[in-house]
Amino acid sequence: MKVNGRAFARQWMGRIVRATHEVRGHEARKLGKPIVGWVVGYAYRRRGKTVFEDGAGYVFENSGPGTPVVLVCPWPGRRPVDVPFDCIELTEQSPALAEWREENKSEMRAIMKDHPRGPDGRWLRP
Repeated sequence: MKVNGRAFARQWMGRIVRATHEVRGHEARKLGKPIVGWVVGYAYRRRGKTVFEDGAGYVFENSGPGTPVVLVCPWPGRRPVDVPFDCIELTEQSPALAEWREENKSEMRAIMKDHPRGPDGRWLRP
């Protein structure tokens, strides 16, 4: 699949997408849980094997053109995930709210309910 980088940048950069596969090595693998995140770039990953030779370092055997991938970042402080171009779709779901389920929220509320508060209503440090 041939990808024009400038056209991709105008169309997808900064958008929120949902990814179902990731690229590891030179093959796409299905994710256990889809990732929701921002598109932060694109890259080409080399295909081929790394062959180690005794004492000479390594030789990278390229078996064809690189695989184009989209870099999807699930949160600003986390490392982007390499996703194939045909495994992303636009979504309206917020990445920040994708992992917070109602049972997680109720658990946090139960923990903080008994935490001591100061005279101004703020939580005190333990």
